[in-house]
Amino acid sequence: MASLNLYLVIILISMCGIRFGDCITPASLDKTYLKGIKAYSDERWSLCIEKFEGALHLYKLYKSVVINCRIKCNSQVYESQVKEDIDDLRIFEKYFNKRDCLNKCQDKEFANLNLNKTLDESILHDMQSKKPYEYLHVCYFQQRMFQKAVSAAYTYLVANPNDETMQSNVKYYIEQPEIDVNDIMDMESEDYVIMYNLGKKSYNQENWAETAVNMEEVLKGYFVSENNCRVECERQPGQEWSSEFVITMSNNMASLLHCRQQCQDKLRPLKYNSGVEFIADVLNYLQVAYYHLEKLEDAARAVASYLALMPEDEDMLENIKFYSKQVKEDIDDLRIFEKYFNKRDCLNKCQDKEFANLNLNKTLDESILHDMQSKKPYEYLHVCYFQQRMFQKAVSAAYTYLVANPNDETMQSNVKYYIEQPEIDVNDIMDMESEDYVIMYNLGKKSYNQENWAETAVNMEEVLKGYFVSENNCRVECERQPGQEWSSEFVITMSNNMASLLHCRQQCQDKLRPLKYNSGVEFIADVLNYLQVAYYHLEKLEDAARAVASYLALMPEDEDMLENIKFYSKQVDKKAFVPRSEIVHYLKRDTYEKNMLTFFHQGHKHDIDFDSILNSYNFLK
Repeated sequence: MASLNLYLVIILISMCGIRFGDCITPASLDKTYLKGIKAYSDERWSLCIEKFEGALHLYKLYKSVVINCRIKCNSQVYESQVKEDIDDLRIFEKYFNKRDCLNKCQDKEFANLNLNKTLDESILHDMQSKKPYEYLHVCYFQQRMFQKAVSAAYTYLVANPNDETMQSNVKYYIEQPEIDVNDIMDMESEDYVIMYNLGKKSYNQENWAETAVNMEEVLKGYFVSENNCRVECERQPGQEWSSEFVITMSNNMASLLHCRQQCQDKLRPLKYNSGVEFIADVLNYLQVAYYHLEKLEDAARAVASYLALMPEDEDMLENIKFYSKQVKEDIDDLRIFEKYFNKRDCLNKCQDKEFANLNLNKTLDESILHDMQSKKPYEYLHVCYFQQRMFQKAVSAAYTYLVANPNDETMQSNVKYYIEQPEIDVNDIMDMESEDYVIMYNLGKKSYNQENWAETAVNMEEVLKGYFVSENNCRVECERQPGQEWSSEFVITMSNNMASLLHCRQQCQDKLRPLKYNSGVEFIADVLNYLQVAYYHLEKLEDAARAVASYLALMPEDEDMLENIKFYSKQVDKKAFVPRSEIVHYLKRDTYEKNMLTFFHQGHKHDIDFDSILNSYNFLK
């Protein structure tokens, strides 16, 4: 519905001193509110009214910026640079774009109003719960502004219907001769409530045309207000943290949905049990009005809409036979939410089942988990092995710890000491948690040195397969996360968690590289180099060409490989120089992730066109 995208409009009047050229700028909401409380405590009733009314005005400005920016950033269409949805990167990109938009919009609009972007949580809570009216009704009363006093009390009561003290206050006011009950109003009443009362009045007067106009405005206004309420839900309390990325994300999403679900009831007039009941009543007024105006198709639509909300209503069923049709739409990112809720449900069920099968406790102390991940047991084991004179195991345990902690100077010294001992065979030192691809890599190098080209090719192909499996496992492990910086903004909290996951995933390629390499990319490129040599000797020149193209996709400026390409281009068709699919996938994913993290931290990103990248290497020119 188009009206849902309407911005909350606040007309700002800037008063400037013509003589001095100075503009009166809004004061701090926090300070104004606190001054109101002090004036109340000091029984300075006139100042109390001035400050609390000022605070309420500033809060409207504050809220208008927050709501308008969220609506703008939620409705904005962002062009995706991620052409394939790799590892949910399109979802991540969407939230990073929203986060960037939100920060820029709020910075700009708050600066324009000279309002502080940050607001004390306790004061924000007071403003949301209409606390100023609890003070104001007393201040108005002391100034003998009785009609305003009862309206302020009633306004507070609407937001806090179970407050017995305020119930008594309103009852007291109503009994006073100075009070006109018909003029009691909710001082923060939404426009749709005013239009609803006007609509009922015209209905009772059987003014059907005016009834229809008013009630249509009620629906429009209600949905705008409900949308604003739903947008306000994006300011969230801190959520229960889980080390599982999917569960943390799902918790934040569920909290947002819970809040959004409460909006319809927050906005209902007091006499209704729910927002749905209120909307249905408005539709009932409309169908009667349209019937009397002989607009029977409009009446029928109103009836059908009513039954869509309350399908068991017998009176309305007498009017029409209604058939409902379900339409699946991606409303308010619900498909994204559904995806994470499904993942969360699957994860919980799978873990519960598998841990039960193994009779293992699902929970694990974070400090112990950290020790296991950092290979801490090997720091103890090498000493235990040494004391038992199991020297070869001792040096391998020390080396295993060093692989995971390469900057540990003590372990560097230990390994150096072990190597110098006569009992140690350097060739038998091994990483006791070595991945299969590392073993295959060493076998591949051995067969390469022996010029056994067929075995070299087989081994190095297995290295690539194994490396990508291990890297994928590492990336999956990243979904167990440390606690992230919390923000009351839903989009920012989500983005923080996503960015943390991407940071961790980006580290995987380097975690898995053998020690002598500077990066995972350098390691993969070296494997591809072994492959191109092996395939050349096996006279599989097209396979060699693909290995060369893949190498240059990762390291396009390598001069030796660019020289090789000149040689191969004389042997095979240029169409053979196509990077391998797993390398293209790896390159795309890595580039997308790096670009997103740059955007997250620096607020700008680069345009990415992989087709032009893959078709413009030096070797294809």
